[in-house]
Amino acid sequence: MTFASPTPFSVWGVLAMWAVFGSAVLGLLRLRGRIRWRMFRLLHLACVAVIVGGTLMHVILIDGTMEPVTKYAICVAPAVA
Repeated sequence: MTFASPTPFSVWGVLAMWAVFGSAVLGLLRLRGRIRWRMFRLLHLACVAVIVGGTLMHVILIDGTMEPVTKYAICVAPAVA
């Protein structure tokens, strides 16, 4: 949950995770009326971009049992969406 891991892919996973937490905080602030709709939408979009980008980089950098062609094919779907 911090940047203490020596692996290169962990940074991207941590950034994506904290962006998820930030998005949840933004949702709570929006429900309580403390943040305007336009600001919420802008900040939420930024969080979504960090979440998707960080997750894709995290997955691409992990060397595991999945072959590269399948890994990249699975990563293309959320990037296109």
